[in-house]
Amino acid sequence: MENFNSKEDLIEYINNLKLDDNKLYKIVLTGKRNFEINTRDILKLVTVPNVLKIKDLTTLNYNLDELRKENTLKGIFVNEVLKKLDQGEYSKEEIEKAIEIGISNMQ
Repeated sequence: MENFNSKEDLIEYINNLKLDDNKLYKIVLTGKRNFEINTRDILKLVTVPNVLKIKDLTTLNYNLDELRKENTLKGIFVNEVLKKLDQGEYSKEEIEKAIEIGISNMQ
């Protein structure tokens, strides 16, 4: 998989893929991302007709230790949510998802 710095880079990469015209494709995105991904919007801009679906399994690329130290709303939020992990109230996966959703909604 490639590293992309923007939605435009991702769309260009997909549009330049050499795909078999006689097959239908579902693209699954994985790894860490530095930008928001709306799969419906991206699919609308993909010009390859046999790409039928794009699934996003990526996570935000952030450093929780650095965010936790910030004296900002994000820092306070991350610190409070991570306290729940430290207390064993939620799993690591649940905490990471909560942080991802929270940070995404602050931008």
